[in-house]
Amino acid sequence: MKSFLYHRNNSILAFIGNLISWIFIPLGWGNWEMAVATITGLIAKENVVSTFGILFGFAEVAEDGAEIWGTMAQAFTSLSG
Repeated sequence: MKSFLYHRNNSILAFIGNLISWIFIPLGWGNWEMAVATITGLIAKENVVSTFGILFGFAEVAEDGAEIWGTMAQAFTSLSG
């Protein structure tokens, strides 16, 4: 798991997300994962679920995203969600 996190945090998406994450701090999304999912969501809303699936280590995410709800609950607060 440590190797996965190391590579994930040193990816191109992490670089881009870290550049723009400060914009989302007032919304409560101050980390790069949320910023990147927002940007990929501009292309298509389904991409938000897919992006979170990849970033949180799930090989495949169902259309309703049920696999990642527990992880998402830990990543967001009630207010930022």
